[in-house]
Amino acid sequence: MTKQTLSRREFLGTSAGVAAASAVARRSRASGNPNALDLHGGTPVRTKPFPAWSQNGTSDEEYILKSLRKHRWCTFDGEFIPKFERAWKDRAGVP
Repeated sequence: MTKQTLSRREFLGTSAGVAAASAVARRSRASGNPNALDLHGGTPVRTKPFPAWSQNGTSDEEYILKSLRKHRWCTFDGEFIPKFERAWKDRAGVP
């Protein structure tokens, strides 16, 4: 008769072994596939690091200072939110 329940230690040991074997099998299958993800042995999509954050221009600084001086940081009836919404609408091509 076989044991029906596993202890926590036995379960973790068994599942870790299965996960490792599965990862090895996926890696060996994907190595010949040119469309495979980098994670599975394919070619990385991005070879350069992402640019540093944050990238603020002079216009950003002007708008921030303008909103601070007007004391209208988070209002919908101000100048910036409607301007943003119009620009986003035009970019998305929706009415």
